[in-house]
Order: sequence, then structure tokens, then C-alpha cells
Amino acid sequence: PQSSPRSNSRADALGLLGELFGQHQVRDPAVLFELFGDLEAIPRGVDPGVIEARTTTLTHEGSGSTSDSSPQSQCCVCLEPFKQGEELRMLPCMHRYHKHCIDRWLSRSPACPVCKYDISS
Repeated sequence: PQSSPRSNSRADALGLLGELFGQHQVRDPAVLFELFGDLEAIPRGVDPGVIEARTTTLTHEGSGSTSDSSPQSQCCVCLEPFKQGEELRMLPCMHRYHKHCIDRWLSRSPACPVCKYDISS
């Protein structure tokens, strides 16, 4: 019988895990999947093209002081205040972040760090 792409990816994953374990041989593949779960279920980040298409890039015009009247005056990823001239990224949920901070975040998770809005859907 011909194996499906899913079973091939499982076989590849088992091979990789076998290499990681080195001398320790795991005889039952089910044990590995019980320990590590289904590798295909690991959350993935958002494609950079999707990030660009679904977000807005802007330049912070405020002073960055604590008296700034903007609704959000700091990046909730790095917790640093926004400074004048910094490049920000605004998600569809309207939360703003330093562009480099949220881009790194979204490369690992599709959800807004504050409200969990999924920008990939």
C-alpha cells in the first residue's frame, strides 16, 4: 500500500527524533508521539506576506513620554515606550507594537499578544 504524505511526515519526524536521541533507541514510535504529541499540531507563525497584507505600518509621531495622550504608548511585547519616529505595526485589532517586535512575535504565533486576535484567519 502507498503511504500518505502525512505518514511520510511522521516517518521523517521519527527519523529526526531518532537522530536526536542518538544511541537511545526507541522501539515503539507510539511512545515518541505520546511524549511529544503530534508534530503537525505545533502552532506556526504567520507568513510575512500575510503580515504585510493584513496589518498597517506607521511611524510613531508622539513624544514617547508617559503623558502621551495616545491610547497605547508602549509596545506590549518589549514593554518599552514608543519613541518619536519609530516604525510601528498596527494589527487588525488596532493594537500597536514596534514593527520588529511584533514581526518576530508573529513569526512564531498568529495571535495578537494582547487580545489573541488571529491575524491569519
